[in-house]
Amino acid sequence: MTRPEALALLASADEVTYDDLADVFEAFGFRSEFEAPNVYVYYHAQFIDCGVFRAKEYLGGVLSPGQRGLVRYMLDCVALQEDRQQRRRRP
Repeated sequence: MTRPEALALLASADEVTYDDLADVFEAFGFRSEFEAPNVYVYYHAQFIDCGVFRAKEYLGGVLSPGQRGLVRYMLDCVALQEDRQQRRRRP
């Protein structure tokens, strides 16, 4: 999944499953770790301040509107941090 595809999925009326979420986060360079049975933690190692998301599969496996907003915030944060980093590198 590309970044534009990930953002389009989050903005769509389609359900976003935890399987989709793994692809969305991967498109933005997030890592995942297995925290507990049926719980995955997503984070960006370089920009940890952009947040952490715990995908708890036992709660249904589909993102709520609030969770979609949180994920979008995390993705926007990473994109902003990457942009800032690139600007600092320019002569």
